[in-house]
Amino acid sequence: SPGPTNVTAVRYDIQFDPTLGGVIASIEIHLEATTGSVSGFAFYVDDGLSVQAATAPATTVTHAEQISAPYKVVSLSFNPPITAGSSLSVHVDYAGTANCTATGDNAQCSYGGSMPFMLEGSVIPALVDAAGFGDYNAWGATRSLTLRVPSGTDVVASGELAETTDDGTTTTVDSLPGSGAAVYPDKLRTELLGGKGPDVWRIWGGQIGAPFAKAR
Repeated sequence: SPGPTNVTAVRYDIQFDPTLGGVIASIEIHLEATTGSVSGFAFYVDDGLSVQAATAPATTVTHAEQISAPYKVVSLSFNPPITAGSSLSVHVDYAGTANCTATGDNAQCSYGGSMPFMLEGSVIPALVDAAGFGDYNAWGATRSLTLRVPSGTDVVASGELAETTDDGTTTTVDSLPGSGAAVYPDKLRTELLGGKGPDVWRIWGGQIGAPFAKAR
């Protein structure tokens, strides 16, 4: 059954250095209180990143951080809470240098090597309920990602590409999957398309898509 918190939209804006791992980013989360008041929310990121500011209209947002390596859990508290039937847009700025300490099958991100990448729950925040604020539903949320990388850096992302520019550092990806979002800076040989996951690959060359598809 639906929980008391409904996530309707999530927008990520991430500046990422695929060589040094530097991150300057923000996440905007649109919440609705469905069955009662909601006093907070939580997400987790790489433990090298920290919240710089958290704001929302008509409420005070405070945050607490707890490291559970290789993650950092960020708990947001709202005062006053969101009342039933009301909505709130929460904006969080975060920054730092990603540690990317997990390796092998547990790796969540990487930089400085031949294939830098970031998964949801590393540089890209993952929404959780670790602070015990109540269940939430994020599967129906719309998601968009604006990724800013050094000029000339190519990117592969799961989702549908809305626009890209190279007059600075911007790549915009719309319609990210509900979970398991992945981004590969400097590897624009594959465009990953799919509503709920990486089930269709478009290949321009190279072997990043193998064995799911052949390059042409």
